[in-house]
Amino acid sequence: MRVCCNDKSEFKVTYDGGSMGNDTILVCKIHIIKHPFDKRIISKEEIEN
Repeated sequence: MRVCCNDKSEFKVTYDGGSMGNDTILVCKIHIIKHPFDKRIISKEEIEN
């Protein structure tokens, strides 16, 4: 599964990819509030590490 960066992933986020289909990415707590990771979210679940 793809990740936003090398930091610890805190969320499993599914994005609306339009005609390309949905995309699921593991996102850290820093990027979850930054563009483009804060747009077009279908679902977000916190990962228990």
